[in-house]
Amino acid sequence: MKKLPFTINIIGAPITVRYWQEGDPPLEKNLAFFDESTGNVVIRPGEEGTSLHILVMHEFLHIIEVSLIQRGFLTEEVSHDFIQYAASGLVLLLADAGIIDLPMEDVLKFYETESDKLGTEQAEERR
Repeated sequence: MKKLPFTINIIGAPITVRYWQEGDPPLEKNLAFFDESTGNVVIRPGEEGTSLHILVMHEFLHIIEVSLIQRGFLTEEVSHDFIQYAASGLVLLLADAGIIDLPMEDVLKFYETESDKLGTEQAEERR
């Protein structure tokens, strides 16, 4: 992945991906968010590697989802779990295909250590 910040066009709009800075809306429990008012995807400082790729993919999927709803291609929002699993799955598949610059062993190590933690956090949120 390019070093942050970088700008990419998604559905014709420039989107800047960068780390959170003083003066941005608070991240609270989020690791990242899309700020529609600025066109920025804002990432918690310190995120890198597989985690950073998943967060960026996650936010890009939300941007595409909103655009598809606005254009009538989707009739309702996709569940947040679907977005999370789709982002994770895409990063895993792209890394396995060698299309993104992530060593597969790093990706697998991330999934071994983080998937249990993420599953536990999601289960606690549902309670």
